[in-house]
Amino acid sequence: IYDMMGQTTFFNKENQFVPTSSKIFISSVAQDAITHLRIGAFEELSRLGHDPQMFEKNFGPWPNFQTGVDHCLKKVSECDLYCLFIHTKGGSMTSNGYTVTHLEYLRAVSDSKMMMLYCESTIMDAYFKFRWIIAKYIEEFKLSQGRMPHNNEIVDFLEMESEKNPASGIPSKHQIDTYVWVLLH
Repeated sequence: IYDMMGQTTFFNKENQFVPTSSKIFISSVAQDAITHLRIGAFEELSRLGHDPQMFEKNFGPWPNFQTGVDHCLKKVSECDLYCLFIHTKGGSMTSNGYTVTHLEYLRAVSDSKMMMLYCESTIMDAYFKFRWIIAKYIEEFKLSQGRMPHNNEIVDFLEMESEKNPASGIPSKHQIDTYVWVLLH
């Protein structure tokens, strides 16, 4: 028998249903505005008998042969469920043009992890108003350049479009980190 998180469950000798614990990776950009959500999720999941994984709480030091990013990605691969909180910050950029949070998300996708994504409602509302602009830019870029645009090219376009055309609905990078839109798209 499998529970909703895909974990094996069983009945004990008294024929009582006994679920197993799930390892749950809690991801987000380090941001004061959502710290309470992350800590609350960690505490509640622990209380329910699960094994939440959160950088600030229980990752511990990583081996010398591994970077902090690689350690986080390994933790994502080890989890049963990936939980991402998205707010107004895009995260710490890596040398390959992705934020750490975006790399974690992509690892969860490539590992076919069950995911729970939480995005602040005003962020989602804004995104749905102009996501077609991103889609159009990507299609036009692919036609003219013969490749997908890099994340920094999308960010540059969105920042320029926001400044040039305030009616586009794209919030200023001073309100919401432009990389948030790349992550959501």
